[in-house]
Amino acid sequence: MGEIRTTVKLRNIKEGDSIVEDALVDSGSTFMVIPESVKERLLLDEIEDVRVEVANGNSENVKIAGYAEVEILGRKSVFDCVVMGNEILVGQIVLERLDLLLDPRRQQLIPRYPEIVSAKAKRLRN
Repeated sequence: MGEIRTTVKLRNIKEGDSIVEDALVDSGSTFMVIPESVKERLLLDEIEDVRVEVANGNSENVKIAGYAEVEILGRKSVFDCVVMGNEILVGQIVLERLDLLLDPRRQQLIPRYPEIVSAKAKRLRN
């Protein structure tokens, strides 16, 4: 399977300015990942330090910053972001929340249901 890239609009939920950037869709990544330069441009606050495992199996200590409104294909929600690397990565949490699927044949993202975002939930009984 080749690379799947998409256009992402990012906005600090406290500040209001937004940026539009190209991003790599990384189904092996859990979180939204942004470089330090994007964190600084959006004036995102550092929330906490975490340890992450990267693709080669090594672990790194990184910052979590937030909160950013992420918009892809007209769908948007608010996320915290792992700050590392030199490009924006869209991970599984974003894909799940925005209900987007990878189409490897056409090498693009597609909405599961074009008209509405769907989600799974379990109703608990008292």
